[in-house]
Amino acid sequence: MDSLPELQTAIVGTQNGNLVIAHNVPVPKLEDDMILVRNSVMGLNPVDTKMTGHLCTAGAVAGMDFAGIVLAVGSNVKAARDITVGDRVCGAVQGMHALTPTVGAFAQIVGASDVVTLKVPPSMTLEEAASLGSGIWYEAHRHMFAKEL
Repeated sequence: MDSLPELQTAIVGTQNGNLVIAHNVPVPKLEDDMILVRNSVMGLNPVDTKMTGHLCTAGAVAGMDFAGIVLAVGSNVKAARDITVGDRVCGAVQGMHALTPTVGAFAQIVGASDVVTLKVPPSMTLEEAASLGSGIWYEAHRHMFAKEL
């Protein structure tokens, strides 16, 4: 963990609702259920194109879908398969979120939740894996979208 930078380059929201490349964005702090990933590939999700204007959070990192290499694993990570430093993984995060502004996929280092992070099989490229994230996130959280009968 000591070798991780404190700041990184990322795409963040501005006060006027636009997105910019910023070079002084804090790297997410490793939480107990978090996996820090050196981002290799970002997927452009339809929702990413809508997170501007009044949906933009100034200073928050944008982006949901990612794939990359594990840098650090929180002490209480519970994934479907063991995830260790050096593994290739993919997933989704809630980019442009006011409560977790350093967590977004359009950054060099992503702070991903263990619930929606998967190991990438050797037969799949990271480019292919970066397209899986939002589907994984939706499945993990679909109970939030289900209507009561």
